[in-house]
Amino acid sequence: MLRPTSVDASIKGRHGAHFRGVKTTCQACPLKAQCIRKPDISPYRQVTFFDGTKAHETHPHTQAMKQRIDTHEGRMLHSRRLGIAEPVFGNLHGKGLQRLTLRSRRKVDAQWKLFAMVHNIEKLQRKAL
Repeated sequence: MLRPTSVDASIKGRHGAHFRGVKTTCQACPLKAQCIRKPDISPYRQVTFFDGTKAHETHPHTQAMKQRIDTHEGRMLHSRRLGIAEPVFGNLHGKGLQRLTLRSRRKVDAQWKLFAMVHNIEKLQRKAL
């Protein structure tokens, strides 16, 4: 098995063990074919085995929101949001707003307001026709 350096890893909220070692360490390992996709490229090896647990608990506000949405009233409010707010994001995504491209709060706010104005002007134009 792998005997190189082993550390606990936390990647994107998932917990696991991360192994690093040199190419010669992996030569005798029976799991080499499962770990290494391109064995001849690098003299160093690294692999992470995830154990299925989360590295950290979810934020308490997230838990509170989940509890609110799981009620009858919460589901009704959420379904209203799906009909009111989400189409706006879908429309803006179709116009090329995959992400905000500016930095600083003032610039991001201005960019968002420009996209919102375009969306609202198009809505007004459709109503007028």
